[in-house]
Amino acid sequence: MAKREHSDTKHGGASIKRLKFKRTGIEKNESGILITVPRGKERQASNEIINVLSQHVATLWPETIGPEESDDDEGDLEEAISRELEGMKEKKKSKKELLTPILIDLQCVVFIKIRPPIDPVRLVEYTCKEGKTKKMTRFTQRLTPIVRTTGASIEELEDLALEVLKPHFHEGQQDLKFAVQATIRNHSILKKDDIYRSIAKCVGREHKVDLKNYDLLIMVQVFKNIIGMSVVRDYEQLRRFNLNELYQPGSSKVDEKTKPVEKEINKDENKQTAEAKPISDIPEPKESTNS
Repeated sequence: MAKREHSDTKHGGASIKRLKFKRTGIEKNESGILITVPRGKERQASNEIINVLSQHVATLWPETIGPEESDDDEGDLEEAISRELEGMKEKKKSKKELLTPILIDLQCVVFIKIRPPIDPVRLVEYTCKEGKTKKMTRFTQRLTPIVRTTGASIEELEDLALEVLKPHFHEGQQDLKFAVQATIRNHSILKKDDIYRSIAKCVGREHKVDLKNYDLLIMVQVFKNIIGMSVVRDYEQLRRFNLNELYQPGSSKVDEKTKPVEKEINKDENKQTAEAKPISDIPEPKESTNS
């Protein structure tokens, strides 16, 4: 037991055992990122992805980390230490508020709740672009941004769609090509056709469906009694936001230390996908093995 705890605390440069999920389950009117992870690695994956996302939040939204102290500030040592401690408390508080891990009642899936001013779509796209050139995580697999959540009914779905789709389709844009990807977990009321018809109606006739060469992808996540939605670009170019598939090292030589982990990740994601039975309007590419 002691050996396992030692290994976990070293990973990601932080103590994994200190990470605690604030609650179980996603609620209405929340934003965040849905992540898939290997079975039994929910805590480790949450810890490592929060470390990565925190760094990217500081880059994209520097105002969230607080003002920096000026070198010209004068004062005695006691006051300087007091200001520094206060600043550390504020940063820690801000980090907790901005990124909160939430356990979902489904194996291999975790939700990272995000607060304003963080945009989950921008954060995911930036993280995936960074992930093309460097290996940032061991256990985090696919990232799915969720702009906002609502209840799992047709009426609430359409209300959410009108809000989320407006800046992308209803502010002067014309002749856009779009596709809809719907993933359903632990839910049996809403069907794929119901979701597709409702989204198409909300988008409007001035834009056309194109499953292969779309400009925008509308992502709909249904889990139990909750629906989440987002609109993204470059989904295929960024390997469907799968961090494992994005990173392609220059050398073809495989590190023997990471080889067992990669096999475990691929096996668990494939198994999870089969169990969850996601419904999608976007066909999986033939060359992909982690869908």
